[in-house]
Amino acid sequence: STVLSYRSTVLSYKYTYLYIKLRILHRIITADYLSILNGLMSFYISDGPLINVLRYDLKLNGNYKAVLRRVRKSEDGQIVVVGSTPSVAELLRQAQQVGIMNDKYSYIIGNLDLQTFDLEEYKYSEANITGFRMFSPTQSIVQDLISHLDYSGSINDRIINDSCPITLEMALTYDAVQVFAATTKKIMYRPQALNCSDQSSQVQTDGSTFKNYMRSTNIEEKTITGPVYFDGNIRKGYTLDIVELQTTGLVKIGTWDERNNLTIQRPPQSKLWSEVDANSLVNQTFRVLISVPNKPYASLVESHKKLVGNNQYEGYSIDLIKELSAKLGFNYILINGGSNYGNFNKTTNKTTGMMKEINEGIGHIVINLTTHC
Repeated sequence: STVLSYRSTVLSYKYTYLYIKLRILHRIITADYLSILNGLMSFYISDGPLINVLRYDLKLNGNYKAVLRRVRKSEDGQIVVVGSTPSVAELLRQAQQVGIMNDKYSYIIGNLDLQTFDLEEYKYSEANITGFRMFSPTQSIVQDLISHLDYSGSINDRIINDSCPITLEMALTYDAVQVFAATTKKIMYRPQALNCSDQSSQVQTDGSTFKNYMRSTNIEEKTITGPVYFDGNIRKGYTLDIVELQTTGLVKIGTWDERNNLTIQRPPQSKLWSEVDANSLVNQTFRVLISVPNKPYASLVESHKKLVGNNQYEGYSIDLIKELSAKLGFNYILINGGSNYGNFNKTTNKTTGMMKEINEGIGHIVINLTTHC
């Protein structure tokens, strides 16, 4: 029931907000989410827009670039990404690397844990990134929960750009405990001691009664995902926020619920791109190609933790681009371009290596720190 409700939410947003503008939706999807795809296909009549379906983890090795390059070579700029939290986060990172994270592309993220993503690298990419969430990380109950968990740093350090460590599964578990606790107050429940290793069919005699009382429970407060009540076995009462990535982070631009369907209330952006000086580097994002390993200029940081993004590199080249970024106000994405800086072939009029990456728009800057005698 949760999958069906969420599917209708994605379809409502897609139809109401996008279909009037776009003719082609390019969908990237894993096999686990075919039920959402079926709903999307049934939403259109036979003469509807062409929908291309690609499974992005073809070899199950975490390398999505082959599929993403197909997207880049096509004319499709509207992408729905559906998958697990690690795979979607990795897909966005690789999309940045292959050059499809710019103003030509719009993404709908079909993962309700978008608030846990580190989206810092995409805030100034000019790509439209839209998603859904069942709760806001800024809720007082969420902040209280974080403060009671074993996380280092202050709450402000842990909630960056609406990103927080509380997943949807954690939030639903928290609310389920509240429903269970509220039910125990309605019924005189006397649990019986059981041997969990015993293979007998013995169960609690009043389980059905407890379940029926739980279905009749209506909780309006002390929950993370909103009011909780049931219509049969289906949970009701929740509202989905429609969020969009802007320069300030994830911003709520609308809501969806079963009663009112989709409501868009887009707040003004803090700063429009048209207001930025065209000659200024402020807030622009550059993909910087480096050669790794190439000590002392660039190398991987030695750490027992898995590092991603710019944090995984160190060296003189890294310090140099970091200082330039701080002084000129631009953002940068470090990409390991390999050891081939590239050459130009006058006969074929083609380039190789990093020079080719620059010409194809995959990278903007190459840091080549070598000594010539």
